[in-house]
Amino acid sequence: MISLMGLVMAGFGLGRTIPVVQDLSRVQGSLVSARRYAEPCLWTLCPNTQLMVLDSGASITITILSREQSDRLLTPGRHIEAYVWPQSDYQPRNGIFVNTYGISVAGTVVETPAEALRSEWRLLRLGFPAFGLVALGLAYGFFRWSQRVARG
Repeated sequence: MISLMGLVMAGFGLGRTIPVVQDLSRVQGSLVSARRYAEPCLWTLCPNTQLMVLDSGASITITILSREQSDRLLTPGRHIEAYVWPQSDYQPRNGIFVNTYGISVAGTVVETPAEALRSEWRLLRLGFPAFGLVALGLAYGFFRWSQRVARG
């Protein structure tokens, strides 16, 4: 089971498409509402996920703001500028929000698209495969140990 999980994690990280800055589209508008929620993040919850609705009709999500930043920056009426990937698998459907790659609030750059894409690259191309290799190593170690135990 661990080996299968390791293969899936490594495959997911290496097989997932990551956009480049030129592929992103700008979404902007005044903030209508924002709310925080905890979404699943591997085996824990990501407590700082923000769901935002803009007056332009866009529904976006970000995970980079701390509670203090969001309380200070995300007040209704503030101008939000974010970048989304139109070809993303996470297109808004039935109230699902689109992930952003870079965001500015009232002219304050919180994260540039290039920074966001670098973080995504590190997670998908380094983090997931590394986790997958560790899981495969654990599965192999357990297999070898169980063979030794079975032989006596």
